[in-house]
Amino acid sequence: MLQSLRCPGSPTHISTDHLGQFVFVGSYNAGNVSVTRLEDGLPVGVVDVVEGLDGCHSANISPDNRTLWVPALKQDRICLFTVSDDGHLVAQDPAEVTTVEGAGPRHMVFHPNEQYAYCVNELNSSVDVWELKDPHGNIECVQTLDMMPENFSDTRWAADIHITRMVVIYTPATVPPV
Repeated sequence: MLQSLRCPGSPTHISTDHLGQFVFVGSYNAGNVSVTRLEDGLPVGVVDVVEGLDGCHSANISPDNRTLWVPALKQDRICLFTVSDDGHLVAQDPAEVTTVEGAGPRHMVFHPNEQYAYCVNELNSSVDVWELKDPHGNIECVQTLDMMPENFSDTRWAADIHITRMVVIYTPATVPPV
């Protein structure tokens, strides 16, 4: 190991900006997101910490490298922050978008065309499709996809989402028993 740095809270999700200048760390248990500055790929210090993000499950930088999307699972909201040049987080206007009550937004991914973001909701096993109308918070949920069959009545849990050239949906209900 070359170097380590203590993060505020216990890390749940770690990501970097597109330029390799900052590390974003979400902490579910502490309910916060932190920003750590990098120099030559190594962490040099925590720049900012935002508290009050109950169930913070991930920190996702937008394709333009300016907006950090932070799902707060227990609050059914995704908080939006502008990332300053020095790594500080400034709440956007609007400062958040909300999901359906009880959805539990968890992880996100941006479409390569930079016009859409997808957020998997843990507690109701759905995916929200967010249209990015401009990079300054003008966004709208244009579709919600239920990932489970219509008659599914068991416990719903969803965890992660990725974009590939193919569509793959994995749920325990789609896997034949062994």
